[in-house]
Amino acid sequence: MAANNKKSAWQLTPAELDWADGMPVSRQFGDIYFSTTDGLAETRHVFLAGNDLPQRWQSHPASTFTLAETGFGSGLNFLATWQAWTQHAQKDGWLHVISIEKHPLRPADLARAHAAFPELEPWAALLQAAYPPLLRGHHYRRWEDHRISLHLVFDDALQALDELLDGPGIDTPIVNAWFLDGFAPKTNPELWQQPLFERMRALSAADATLATFSAAGDMRRALQAAGFTVERQPGFGHKRHMSRARVNPEHPHHSNAAASWHLPLRNTHRAPRSAIVIGAGIAGLSTAHSLALRNIPVTVMAPADSEAARASGNRHGILFHRLSPGNAELARFSQQAFIYSSHYYRHAAAQGLLPKDCLINEGMLQLAPSDEQAAQWQQLCDDYADAAGLAHWLTADDASAIAGLPLPGPALHWPGSATISPTAICDALLHHPRITRINAEADQLQRVNEQWQVLDTHGNILATADVVVIACGTASQRFTQTQWLPFKPLRGQVSHVPANKHSENLRCAVCHDGYITPSTDNLHCVGATFDLNDDNNAVTHESHRDNLAQLEQHWPAMHKALGSNSEQLDGRVGFRYTSPDYLPAIGPVPDEHAFGEQYASLAHNARQIPEGDAPMLPGLYLNTGHGSRGFTYAPLAAELLCAFILGADRGIDPEVCRAIAPARFLARSIKRNNP
Repeated sequence: MAANNKKSAWQLTPAELDWADGMPVSRQFGDIYFSTTDGLAETRHVFLAGNDLPQRWQSHPASTFTLAETGFGSGLNFLATWQAWTQHAQKDGWLHVISIEKHPLRPADLARAHAAFPELEPWAALLQAAYPPLLRGHHYRRWEDHRISLHLVFDDALQALDELLDGPGIDTPIVNAWFLDGFAPKTNPELWQQPLFERMRALSAADATLATFSAAGDMRRALQAAGFTVERQPGFGHKRHMSRARVNPEHPHHSNAAASWHLPLRNTHRAPRSAIVIGAGIAGLSTAHSLALRNIPVTVMAPADSEAARASGNRHGILFHRLSPGNAELARFSQQAFIYSSHYYRHAAAQGLLPKDCLINEGMLQLAPSDEQAAQWQQLCDDYADAAGLAHWLTADDASAIAGLPLPGPALHWPGSATISPTAICDALLHHPRITRINAEADQLQRVNEQWQVLDTHGNILATADVVVIACGTASQRFTQTQWLPFKPLRGQVSHVPANKHSENLRCAVCHDGYITPSTDNLHCVGATFDLNDDNNAVTHESHRDNLAQLEQHWPAMHKALGSNSEQLDGRVGFRYTSPDYLPAIGPVPDEHAFGEQYASLAHNARQIPEGDAPMLPGLYLNTGHGSRGFTYAPLAAELLCAFILGADRGIDPEVCRAIAPARFLARSIKRNNP
C-alpha cells in the first residue's frame, strides 16, 4: 500500500523519553518529569500543600471541588492528589480534575514511570486501565466508587483553555485550585506566558489558588498582570523557592458575551434540589444515575415496561464506533463516547457497580463490505498507530482466532468494544437510593413558581421538580416545548437465531452491514433492519429474511452453519429515534418562539451571531435521539447533562456541544428561510 503522508486530524506527537536511573527525561524538552530526589514528596510539597490541600476539601462549600493542571506528564500529580482525596475527602464530596498535555506518554512509558512509586500502585493501576488512546482532543473518565473524575485534554494548553472558556467558565468560574506544572520556563516557554495565565484567571472561582515549583521573576510578574496575587514560598529540596498565588478579586478578567445556543441561561447554575427524568431507557437511566451521584434526588418517570418499545429492551447490545479519517463533530462525539463507555462499563462491572454479567463478551470484529473499504481501514489503522488499543487491522487468520470461528476475510478488531446486556445495565442504574421510579406516562409540562410540573393525560400533576430532563426517545416530541424537534422513529427488527455446536464457538460480536452476537441462552442476535417509514411493531418474517440475507452476503459459512428458517424464528422490534444529522440532542431546551424572534436575522445573514444569551427554558433539558448507539453514547451524554445542569466543566469540546445542541434545529430552520 502506498504511504499516506497526510497527517490525520487525530494524530499528535507522543512524548519521546530517555531513562536515567528509572526516571523519565523528555527528549523534546531536555528536562525531567519530576524530582530525582523524591518526586512524590515534591508533588505533595509544591502542589498539594501549595494549594492548602487536602485541608480545603473539608470546608469547601460546594459538593464538587475542581482542580486544573497545565501539564499532565506522567500523571504523578494526579495520582498523589487521588491518594490524598481517598484519605481525606468528605463523604459526599466529588473531585473533578482537568489536566492538559500536548505530548502524552505512551501507555508502556506511563506504567514504567509509575513503577517508581509503589505506594501509589492502587491508583496507578486504575489510571493505567483508563488511560485513553493517544488521540488529539478531549477524554473524560469517571470513577464513581472513588467520587472522582478526570477531564484529560491532549492538545496545546492555550487551545485547551480557550475551549474550556467557551463553557460555563465565564459566568460560573469553575476552577478552585491550579497546578501550574510543565517543564522549566527556559525549556518550555509556551506554558508560562501571560495569555495562558489570563485564561486561567478567567476560569478561576473566587477562592481559587495556584501553586508551581517555579519562582522565576518573569513568571510571577506575568501571573500578577493576569490577575493573581503571587508570593514566594520555600521550595522543595535544592530549590530555594516556589510560588503560590490567589485570585485577585479586584482585577478584571476576560469576558465572552457571544451568544451560545448550546448553553443554558447564564447565572442560573445551582445544584437543583430535585430532578425528574422522563424516560426509563439507557439515556434516561444514565442521566438519572449521574444526577444521583451528585446527591440530587431523581424521579424517573415512564410507563411500566416502556423500555420494551426501544433498543434498551434488546437481548444484546454492541458498543459500536466507526473509524473516520476526519474529525467532524459526528466523528468526534462518537469517538469520545465510545472510548468513555468502553472504560465506564468495564470499571463499573469490575467494581460491582454494575453486574458482572452486563458484559457478555469482550471486543468486536468488523468485516469490510468491500475491498475499497478494507484498504481505507487498513490505512486508518496505520494513521492511528499511536492510539494503542483503539482498533487493529487483522488478517483473516488472526481475526478468526479472536472470533473462535473461520471468518471470510480480514477484519477490523475493536478490543474496547463489547457485547452487553441492556436489561442488566438498566436494572442496575435504576437501583440507586436517590432514584425513585413512577410508572406513569408524562403528557404535559408546565412551569409554576420556578419549578416544573409533569402532568398526565387528564391534567393531574404527577411530580414537581427544579429540573426536568426529557429522555424518552420517540415520545420526546409529545410535549409542547419540544414538538418542533425534527426527529423520526426508525424501525429495527432483531432476529433471535438458535445456536448450535458450531456457532456457539463464536467469542465476540461480528459486524458487517448487520451483525451477529455470541450466543446466550442458546440464542444469537442477528440484525438489525433499518426500516424507513414503517411503524409496524410486530415481528415479521420479511425482516427475518432481510437479517439472514445480510449474514449470508457477508459471512456465508456462518449463515449455512446456522441453517435457520426465517418462518420459525423469534425476534424483537424496536424503534430508534434518529435526527437528520445522525447526532443526538443533548442540552438545554430553547424557547421556540423567543428563539425565532431573537435569531430572525439568520434568515438574511446565516453567519451573524445576535448579541445576548440564547433564550432557553430554565431547568428543561433534552437527552434523546441516540439512534442505534444508545449504549455507546448514553454514559458520556449523561455526564454532559450533569455539567450543563450544575454549571460544571464539560468532558467534551465546545464544537461538539454546539453540534449536539437541541437549538441547532431551530437555527437551521431559520437559515433555510434565507431569501
